[in-house]
Amino acid sequence: MLDTEISFDGVESGWQTGVMILLVALPAILALILSRSERQSVTRWRARCIFALRAVLFVLVFVALLRPVVLQPTTISKSRTVIVAVDVSKSMDTRDTHAKKSEKIRWARALGMIGNEQTNQRLDRWSNAYDTNSEPEWVAEDEVSDPNQRRQLADSRRLNLENVLSQVDQLTRYDICARLLMENESRLATTIRKRGKYEVYQFAGDSRRIDIRDSDQPIPKLTDELDPLSTDIEKLLSDRTNSSKEQDSIAGIILLTDGRDNSGEDVAEAARRLGNESIPIFPIMMGSEISPNDIAIESIEFPEEALQGDLVRLRTVLKTNGFEGEDINVVLSREGEETDRQSVRIDGPLLEVEFPLETRDVGRHNYSIKSELLDGELLSDNNERELAINVVDGNTRVLLVDGEARWEFRFIETALSRDDHVEVEKVVFQQPYMNVLDSSFFESQLDVAGPNESSTESAFSNTDLVIIGDVSATDFSTEAWEQVDEFVFESGGTLVLLAGKRNFPRGHRSEVVDRLLPLTNLSPLQVAENTAAGDPQQRGFHLQLTSAGAREDVLQFGVDAAANRTIWGELPGHSWGLVGQEKPGATVWARFILPNESQARDSVEERPAIVHQYYGFGQVIWIGFDSTWRWRHRIGDGYHHRFWGQLTRLAIRNKSMAANDSVRFGTEKLNLNVGEPAIVEAELSEPFLRRFPEVSTSVVIHRITSDGESIPHSRLDLTPRPAEPRFLQGQTSNLPAGEYQLELVAQNADLGHEQISTSVFVRDPQPAEQSEIRANRELLSAIARNSGGQLLMPDEVEKLTELIRSNSADSTGMTSIRIWDHWALLVAFLTILCTEWILRKRGGLP
Repeated sequence: MLDTEISFDGVESGWQTGVMILLVALPAILALILSRSERQSVTRWRARCIFALRAVLFVLVFVALLRPVVLQPTTISKSRTVIVAVDVSKSMDTRDTHAKKSEKIRWARALGMIGNEQTNQRLDRWSNAYDTNSEPEWVAEDEVSDPNQRRQLADSRRLNLENVLSQVDQLTRYDICARLLMENESRLATTIRKRGKYEVYQFAGDSRRIDIRDSDQPIPKLTDELDPLSTDIEKLLSDRTNSSKEQDSIAGIILLTDGRDNSGEDVAEAARRLGNESIPIFPIMMGSEISPNDIAIESIEFPEEALQGDLVRLRTVLKTNGFEGEDINVVLSREGEETDRQSVRIDGPLLEVEFPLETRDVGRHNYSIKSELLDGELLSDNNERELAINVVDGNTRVLLVDGEARWEFRFIETALSRDDHVEVEKVVFQQPYMNVLDSSFFESQLDVAGPNESSTESAFSNTDLVIIGDVSATDFSTEAWEQVDEFVFESGGTLVLLAGKRNFPRGHRSEVVDRLLPLTNLSPLQVAENTAAGDPQQRGFHLQLTSAGAREDVLQFGVDAAANRTIWGELPGHSWGLVGQEKPGATVWARFILPNESQARDSVEERPAIVHQYYGFGQVIWIGFDSTWRWRHRIGDGYHHRFWGQLTRLAIRNKSMAANDSVRFGTEKLNLNVGEPAIVEAELSEPFLRRFPEVSTSVVIHRITSDGESIPHSRLDLTPRPAEPRFLQGQTSNLPAGEYQLELVAQNADLGHEQISTSVFVRDPQPAEQSEIRANRELLSAIARNSGGQLLMPDEVEKLTELIRSNSADSTGMTSIRIWDHWALLVAFLTILCTEWILRKRGGLP
């Protein structure tokens, strides 16, 4: 219980109080002297009244100077909002025809399709019977005694129930959610409206608020805005946690979802944070807990680019349920023609099939992998996946440069040299040389074009990928760096920069190096001695892929996103690295995770480990540690060789770009998922730009039909990069699944007689949640438990009336009243002053 308090804001120190007393006392003494002289002119009564009024007036002035404040306890009422979040991800489009009849009865009762006060107990008995796989007792013993009437009544009830359940079979999980919210007779709609203030959100990969008040229309699905191919419940809950304003006003969160979260984030921890803020979550589980009989292509592993003559392996993983011991045919087709077929026996929940593919023909080739349908499959749209591979001629030419033949150099050189389609030139500046051989084992000098020589004479002129390690500023000259800059910026080359303990990059003072580096303000990151020893899998700091890095083909080690994230988290740790601040436009692909540091999204400090940056028409990749060789621990070449091999394949992407003497044109990626932006790039030559300074460019996009016909689809304008008029870029994300040809056209310029075009393949990916559509009771129970809420079924929503706390919350606080500037003090002051003036005037005083 709070008590009334009074404080004086004007009293900050003793001397200030003394000054105020003096300022009031001097005029008071003068007023006393004046009152004595006035007694001779007025009656005693009038003189005493005038003196009293003046005394009170001086007291009020003194009080005002003290600035008193009265603090009174008060009760503050604040309205609370109920948040209703509806899952609109792809899994919510499932029709649970495979569900148990007891589950379907629950959904029908929730929608008011069946059940009332007279029949609820009967429906409970029927549901319990179905749960035990027994036939329900359609007619109770005490209802009808005549056998014929009992049989007729039982048949009637059974047919009626089957009719209702067949109607339920036509509803998707989202349909049930929408009817629960919008239909006035539904239990959830009634319960929410009883609570008063509420807000409705839709969520999938993201979340948005929608307005459904006073609307008789179906709830619009914001699927295009919310990334329906994924479900991120953690982000939905974290958005509520991060807003303190919402924390104060949320009475509870009602979550209508099947729980098929595939974000990889810690949803239970996000729920615990909300629980700590006294915001309970009440998940309403949508969908069946039974996995249907189904076969789905969960993932395909393949290279987007390949060299002619490569033996490519297409590896697919199928997720199976309900077909143990049966045989299934998996078919590989190219351009619609079957090229390979494998018949395999299903012996577990995951089935791996691998197709060897020799890339003989140069060009772009479309493939599909399909598992033939088996009897009893629930879903038929997850059995086929399409892909495209671009085959280019020749080998990848790599220049590997280092200051010394350190371990990182040795293992990279070995990994690249073992690839038959990679030509590696090695330069090591500092080598032990005993004059036994005619020359050092590795080349020790870098060919750099002289001042009067063409850049085509340099070591970088005929190279696709340059890897630079721990080189010193003495060995790697300014002229060499300038030619590296030209190799990337002008020629579209790929440059990999490796951090070094001794020299690079902190030992270089070069503007060119500063431009090439994707980071600034570099500083060392070193693990303490007590955490640098022990099992290599545990010691040191590890790597965590960012969301951008997880999408890059060069960083793929697993067959799917979850497996890949796990592999990166379990790679052996590193004991040293360099970190800094990424530049604007650079993209962090992986970050350092310190020992014992949580990998939750909100708790990881941004310590860039692998960073990508487009530079001119090329690209620079920064690797902020010198020990990728540690990834070979106990598994040999598995991940180390694959990482560097995928980097070389990344470098040949520029070979597939359309080009002539005036322009180079291509896309950032050849294979896209629906909704993923197609980033289009073009580079104009300097002579062309001087000849046509007013040029403007655009891309005409044609869709290629199954019979090869080209149909105009859309047009995309390209815009120059800031301060780089030669480099043009644009992007579009509205391409449906299919094959597209992109043609570069120019206005106010002549690109030549030959068409400048490239192609992309857009596929409709199978989301991870659609490969497992069983409702996730375990996750939803954890959300409810950690937040202080409760897991409910759709027919239990009336419990929310008692479970959700009051929509208004009372809190006790203190209200301050500033007496010194209150209107009452001013009124009292003026009243006394006027009364004193009237008394003086009527007494004949001046």
